[in-house]
Amino acid sequence: MHRYTNEEKEHHLQRADEVGVAKASEEGNVSIQSLYKWRNTRKLTQQSGDASHSHASTDLDLIKDEEELKKRIRQLESENAVLYKKCVRYQKALTALIEE
Repeated sequence: MHRYTNEEKEHHLQRADEVGVAKASEEGNVSIQSLYKWRNTRKLTQQSGDASHSHASTDLDLIKDEEELKKRIRQLESENAVLYKKCVRYQKALTALIEE
């Protein structure tokens, strides 16, 4: 497992800000989860340095992030269901071809 330096993390995060997390993940060969984790850590670090940022707004940001993650999970579960159905269909077709 590769350990990224802070400079590497920031580089990948800047790229994610420019082109999106999914594309930056592919381009940099970094997991999407790592990019999201780094981004949340960066956000929390920036917020802790900003004395004017209230706890209520931090809580709202966390709730918003959680809602976005839940939405992404639902999307991925849906995609997995579609892929599973396709695998079953291809397996049946392959079995039929082999049996002929």
